Amino acid sequence: MPITNFMRGDISNIESKYLYSLKNDKALMLWPKKSVEVYLTKPYLPQQAIAGNETVVVPPRLKYEPLNKYGIDYAAQTTHDVSYICDRVNREFSTIIYTYSGKAQFKCGNKNYLLRKGDVLLMPIGSNSTISVEKSWQIIWFHLDSSWRFAGGKTPIVGQGKRVNEIKLAVQLYRQERYKTNPSVEILDFVAKIIETYLSLQFSKLSCMNIDKIPMEAINKKGLTTKKLAEELKTTPYFINKKFHASNCKSFANLRRENKMKRAKELLLKHKVKVVAKELDYSGSQVFSRAFKTFFKISPRDYLKEISGRNNRV
Repeated sequence: MPITNFMRGDISNIESKYLYSLKNDKALMLWPKKSVEVYLTKPYLPQQAIAGNETVVVPPRLKYEPLNKYGIDYAAQTTHDVSYICDRVNREFSTIIYTYSGKAQFKCGNKNYLLRKGDVLLMPIGSNSTISVEKSWQIIWFHLDSSWRFAGGKTPIVGQGKRVNEIKLAVQLYRQERYKTNPSVEILDFVAKIIETYLSLQFSKLSCMNIDKIPMEAINKKGLTTKKLAEELKTTPYFINKKFHASNCKSFANLRRENKMKRAKELLLKHKVKVVAKELDYSGSQVFSRAFKTFFKISPRDYLKEISGRNNRV
């Protein structure tokens, strides 16, 4: 059960102070009517709670939300008023919060923290925590999808924020473009990538989607694409390529191509070109030969002649 004392009693007598309240076995949220929230994405709060309320601002709908591409489901700039409370057990999503002014109490287990200007808080999936505000708390927050993983497991992390001003500037640029009548998706995508990069740099030592643990036979599986691998790992192609590049300095597709070409050299010593092409999932001998020559700067036939010449000289 959440650790907030409110959970032990009836909150109906104080709900009139709040724009939104949630109470169940896993969460207690009390969202004051005087809190102000400006979303960069679709709202996290239920539509019925914010309809007609001037303190919660939501951007126009887009068919494509650029932040979602980078694993950010929801994001907003928020100023919470006194008596805001958020208490969660076994959190269903990861959250990163940057504090820009004011203070908030953060409790995790037996540890208590005072969040101040410049602090950053990470609450991973599965973590338990309580946040409460006594006066005012100005923040930028991000709810992350399941493609984000952190080496600390379920343990929340509180620390000094890196590139706090840069994050704020990027968020302001995104917000400015997002609220235009006809926003540029290209600009939004560019700024969204910057935001994702800053968040990754903040927790770069904690990111633990370990590509090295993926068996090579799985990487070389016939018909496997970046998109299919992302679906299997419940993440996005962008994160797959990002993690492969960080681990191998290559994208997933380039790593597969390199492994396939290495395998091709081995197979050519035992089989005909058409057999190798079929084994490596190429549509035909010519397609395989072009790919081989592009990669090695030599055709399969000339490669075999070169190998044969070396053997004759031995």
